[in-house]
Formats: sequence, structure tokens, C-alpha cells
Amino acid sequence: MNEENNSLEADGNVIIRQDTVEIFSDHLYYDGKNRKALLNGNVKMTDSKMELKTLALDYDLNTKIA
Repeated sequence: MNEENNSLEADGNVIIRQDTVEIFSDHLYYDGKNRKALLNGNVKMTDSKMELKTLALDYDLNTKIA
């Protein structure tokens, strides 16, 4: 975690849960100031109505738009 610019990088079993949305990936870069997540590597996003699999995903936690 980089407290100076409020960011975080993670590798491994990354999971984001927000309301009914779940996102899984191998790598995460999170910009806490703007609440944006950049995920890559075996990305899977699910909610109650869909499942999306992709190599990379940009997710805005403010707007809940990927």
C-alpha cells in the first residue's frame, strides 16, 4: 500500500465485492483517491444477472461501471 498517493497493488486471489457485484482477478491496481480499480489476469465479474470473463477490466467503484 502506498499511503502517499492512496493506492494499492495486489497479486494473487484478488476479490472485490460491492453490493451484488463480485470481481475476481490475478492482479489489481487500486487508485483510492479516485476509487478506480484496474484488474488483469483471469478477470471474472459477476452479479445476479450476468457473468463476464476477460483479460483486463477497469472498474469505477463510485459509478459501479466497468
